[in-house]
Amino acid sequence: MVIHLLFFHFFDSSSVDIPMTLTSKENGSHFYLGILLFVAFLVLAFVRTSNNKAIISLGVLFLTATNVDQRLKETMRLSSFSSIGLLLNYFLVSFVCNMLLFESIGLFSAVTNLLLSLLIPVSLFVIQFIPIYVFLFISGTNFPIVSFSANTLIGLQLNGLIYTLIALVWILNPQWSFALMMLFTVLLFLFAVARIIKNSYLVLTEGVAWYYIILYFCTLEILPLFVAVNYIRMNFLN
Repeated sequence: MVIHLLFFHFFDSSSVDIPMTLTSKENGSHFYLGILLFVAFLVLAFVRTSNNKAIISLGVLFLTATNVDQRLKETMRLSSFSSIGLLLNYFLVSFVCNMLLFESIGLFSAVTNLLLSLLIPVSLFVIQFIPIYVFLFISGTNFPIVSFSANTLIGLQLNGLIYTLIALVWILNPQWSFALMMLFTVLLFLFAVARIIKNSYLVLTEGVAWYYIILYFCTLEILPLFVAVNYIRMNFLN
C-alpha cells in the first residue's frame, strides 16, 4: 500500500494546473520589517559586546526608583554607546511593532501606517522627556533631573528589549496578530503607569510639594497626550 502511494505521488502523469504568476505568501512589507528587526538584533549584539552588564542590569535598574544615577555609574552611563544602542533598538522595534499593529487593524493606507509608526515612538519620547525640563524651569525646585531622566530612559530601553521578542514572534507567526497586538498595547500602558509611579515616588522622596506634581501631570503629561490623540483622530481617523 505504501509503495503504491509513493509510486502514485511521484510518477502520476495526470495534468496539474500551474499558476501563470507567483503570488506572495505573506505581506511584502514583512520582508523589510524583518530587515529592520535584524538590524535591531545587530545593535543588541554590539551593545552586549561593548558592555556585558548593560542588558542584564536593565531589569534591576527598572525596579529601582531612587539613586538610579548612582547605580548607572556601576553598570551603564546614560551617554555611553550601550545606552544609546539600547535606545536605538527601542525606536527600531517600536516602529516594527507599530507597523505590524496598523497592518493588522487595516484601517489606514500604507503611507499612513508608515507615518503613524514613525510618529508614535518619537512623540512618546518627546512627551516623556521635554516636560521634565519645562517643569524644572517652571517650579524652580530641587528636582532630581538625572534620576528622573534615567528612570524614563531605562523604561524605554527595557520596553525595547521586550518589543524585540514580540516583533520576532509577530513576523514569524502572523496568525497570532490579535494576541500580540493586545500584548503590545497592554505593555505600552503598563510601562507608562510604571514610569509615573516610579517618578512620583522619586519626587516625593526629594521633598517636592504635591501641587507641583499635580501641575506636572495635568499640564505636561496628560495634556500633550490629549493633544496627540486629538490630532491623530482629526487627521487620520476621518
